Amino acid sequence: MKRQFVDIAEGQVHVRRAGQGGLPLLLLHVAPGTAAGLDPLTEGLGRTRACYALDCLGMGDSSPPAVAAPDLAYFADATRRTVDALGLSQYCVYGNRGGAHMAIELAITDPSVQSIVIDGLWHFPWPKELPWTNPYPAPTVEELHDHYAPALTLDAFGSQFRQAWHLMRDSWLFWPSYARQGAHRRTTSVPEAAILHDQVVELLKGARTQHLGVRAAFRHDWRARAALVRRPTLALGNACPFIPGAIKKTSPRFDNYAANAKALEANVAEIAAFLDGGAAPSGAKVA
Repeated sequence: MKRQFVDIAEGQVHVRRAGQGGLPLLLLHVAPGTAAGLDPLTEGLGRTRACYALDCLGMGDSSPPAVAAPDLAYFADATRRTVDALGLSQYCVYGNRGGAHMAIELAITDPSVQSIVIDGLWHFPWPKELPWTNPYPAPTVEELHDHYAPALTLDAFGSQFRQAWHLMRDSWLFWPSYARQGAHRRTTSVPEAAILHDQVVELLKGARTQHLGVRAAFRHDWRARAALVRRPTLALGNACPFIPGAIKKTSPRFDNYAANAKALEANVAEIAAFLDGGAAPSGAKVA
């Protein structure tokens, strides 16, 4: 894995790179989080193509946004400018959760995007067409906006360290992570201490601004925007049925990759096949 910084108007964007050749792939991480969480996938896909995983503005080692309350269109534009700074004339996009919302925006607004991979999407407010299979009510957008990625409190007592630790640990234990009751308990377990430590350190790098990108994703009018996508789309995991012609697959989410090499290799193979020409023609649909 190689690292570099590229300059845009807001400052510098941190990029993690793997591989070379082929049609480049841009990888956009879940939020809160950073590109470091995508390392297993970036390295796996980097065996057959050039991969560029970015820290979203305000997260990790990237500069903060230049506005107080940026929307997703702002973050997508900053990402497009980062791609220009990298010198990529054509590229594909992989996005997870918040990164998936940004991939949708890029597919609509940047003609250089050739195809997109959606790995989970925040379907809130929850559409009536999709079954809600969890044992607790679907959270509202307002709840998620206010509580899912709180602004970390910096004080003389170091409260931000405890807050960041519990925020990342609880994201493995509960959904949503702030609902710490038994009915909201996830089936996943807390990862080994080293993985959790790395996640907390990455979160603390953007302690002042990490919440801005998450809140922008929750304000995104994803359903209306998804209907405008006209690029070949592979939808993994929590597949988005509202993108015309999307190929839908049920695959493990990337956050299991660190502990599940089999799941990682399955998704690498599936994504690589799609990017190498496995995409269905426009309008085709695979259940």
